[in-house]
Amino acid sequence: AQNNGFEVDYSSPKKFVVAGVKVEGNTYYSDTQISQLSGLAPGVSVTVPSEEVSAIIDRLWAQQFFESVSVGIDSLNATRDSAYFKIVIVERPRISRITYTGIKSSDKKDLDERLPIRRGREFSDYSSKASCDIIRRFYQEKGFLQVKVEPEVQKDTVVKNAIRVKFKIDQGERIKIKTINFTGGEGEL
Repeated sequence: AQNNGFEVDYSSPKKFVVAGVKVEGNTYYSDTQISQLSGLAPGVSVTVPSEEVSAIIDRLWAQQFFESVSVGIDSLNATRDSAYFKIVIVERPRISRITYTGIKSSDKKDLDERLPIRRGREFSDYSSKASCDIIRRFYQEKGFLQVKVEPEVQKDTVVKNAIRVKFKIDQGERIKIKTINFTGGEGEL
């Protein structure tokens, strides 16, 4: 990587004092919040490249607020012993609307209360999978053991960096137990 005339030599790491931190790509979170989450602050020493930089990225990534995170040196001071770092993020889209197809309107309220996603919150692969699992369990408890759930995500054309989430639900046939037969052993119950 090359940053304003400074080339990162991966075979010989160099220690820098953080002179400042610049954040790009944020809308919902302030520069200060992201800097604090990263642990980068003026006066802190950081070796580049190193596990320290990987740990900074991991800390930001673990928040699950971002689709991508990168950290690099933006520029160096005149003596080349302190560096200005740049954190570039892409925030996850926010949910503007949640809808369902294939269900009764009375089930919609129950699902809205059970699902971990809400309007205005981030949407990730994890929250999508968790929501689908909750919907499946909800219908399996009602006897629909063959339920199928498919999330559909569309970019919201009205709200910036927002998506509309639709869960297509096919309940399938309700499974009813008609009889239970016990075979084998002769004993009293």
